[in-house]
Amino acid sequence: MNEAHTFAPLKRLVNNRRENILKVDVSDIACKICSAKPNGLTELKVHLKQAHQKPIDPDLKDNIIPFKLEANEGGYKCVICEQNFIKVRILVIHMSIHFNNYSCEVCGSGFMTLRLLKTHLKVHESGNFPCDRCNKVFSTAYKKTLHIRGVHMKQYPRRCPICPERFNSNYKRTIHLQDVHNQSTRVHKCEICGRAFNLKYHLICHTRSVHLQERNQQCDVCHQRFCNKETLKRHMVIHTGEKNYKCEMCGMAFLRRKNLKDHLRSHGIG
Repeated sequence: MNEAHTFAPLKRLVNNRRENILKVDVSDIACKICSAKPNGLTELKVHLKQAHQKPIDPDLKDNIIPFKLEANEGGYKCVICEQNFIKVRILVIHMSIHFNNYSCEVCGSGFMTLRLLKTHLKVHESGNFPCDRCNKVFSTAYKKTLHIRGVHMKQYPRRCPICPERFNSNYKRTIHLQDVHNQSTRVHKCEICGRAFNLKYHLICHTRSVHLQERNQQCDVCHQRFCNKETLKRHMVIHTGEKNYKCEMCGMAFLRRKNLKDHLRSHGIG
């Protein structure tokens, strides 16, 4: 099939697929036949096969995702690798490392649920998405939605579990937990160097750039090479001089988001 995939048919395909994931709390798992208490689903399957001669294949992959929802001092523990997470939602995202039930056709990333895959697909969308309430233009529809929700509708549905601060996206709340409260929220870990990332996409970019030394994107001006289009785009501001990051307090504009963030400290923000 030579026809290239676009995001519209990809999303239609995703939307037409049924979600067949079953999340199960195994905190107090027990055999209903003899009341034995195995340590996890795999041990339960082995027990049912060996002790009760049930026709079960313990090695057969299913769509049951085990969780232990009893919070401990470190948060919620993964039943497979025993890593701790401060929130159940972050643990759910982490489980995609162990259960790659859905795969992104663009970058190959694996996800536990269809919903996580659909959310991830937005990372690969690009174009011009103008806000119909102001003159700002965004590179993705998702960024435009967050802008409208936070700036124009004043909606901040995500709450910090530690302080009263609220956010218009889970990602911003994650960064807040990491920067302000020093909480470990980075769930995607590089197996080569151990560095961890908030998003699987950032881990993929890191692996390709640092460990595989991929440089497939070239600047037309200085011919410097980069690992992906996003890095090339950030580089291009050196040549264009576009200052797209504007301080809403004093009107000063900056080439990069980091420079604006540093500047906001002079206003007592951040």
